[in-house]
Amino acid sequence: MIALGFFLGSFLIWQRGREEHFEEDSLMDGILLVSMVALIISRAWYIVFNWSASWRIANFISFFNLVKKPGFSWHGALLGGIFTLVIYCKKQKWDFYKLADLSVFGVVLGLILGKIGLFLNNSVAQPVFLVEAILLILVYRLLLIFDKNYRTYEWYKNKRGEANPGFLFLSFLGLSTLIYLGATIEIFKPSQFIVNLLIILTTLGLFYSHSGDRDLTIIPPWFKKRKKPKVRRLRFKTGMEAKE
Repeated sequence: MIALGFFLGSFLIWQRGREEHFEEDSLMDGILLVSMVALIISRAWYIVFNWSASWRIANFISFFNLVKKPGFSWHGALLGGIFTLVIYCKKQKWDFYKLADLSVFGVVLGLILGKIGLFLNNSVAQPVFLVEAILLILVYRLLLIFDKNYRTYEWYKNKRGEANPGFLFLSFLGLSTLIYLGATIEIFKPSQFIVNLLIILTTLGLFYSHSGDRDLTIIPPWFKKRKKPKVRRLRFKTGMEAKE
């Protein structure tokens, strides 16, 4: 199911990227690169935060042993994927938020199929995976509604009357974090709670910076240096008009 989610999600991202006139070969390279790095960091994050009390070489070996010691971290995949996508977009001179907006649909589709696979693998012990899949389907539907309407939201438009890209990406980031936070509330871990809190606060801050007339900056207005207005002094000469 994870493999199926990857292929269908990648196809959806490629299709939407082609409609937005992204270069197809570079787009596919980006999908593969981001997916590979996200997978590696996800696995490494899981191993680090599930480290045994006593140091053993088996912890390193378990990185490659996905049969006896499976496990991936959502935070590692999310942060690793975003970091890699930022660097790749900078190299290709693409707008990160524009590409992130069209990528969220493929990511959510992949997550839905992955959660269904986890539920089918252990439906008795982990019914929460089915609940997560249902909630992600609702998120997908909500993103489709946002995609059609967010450009008309007056509170989100900048001073030029345009909607800045990033609305769909930030909506996905906040909603997916809330779903994950609710799913893990029974197993409270301080490290996971702190990471979730930081992601939510960052999402709110970026939403604030993208909305209104702030034009992609989170610097408070009172912090900016105010330019003093230039005072034009006029010089008068006998028999001549006033000159600056």
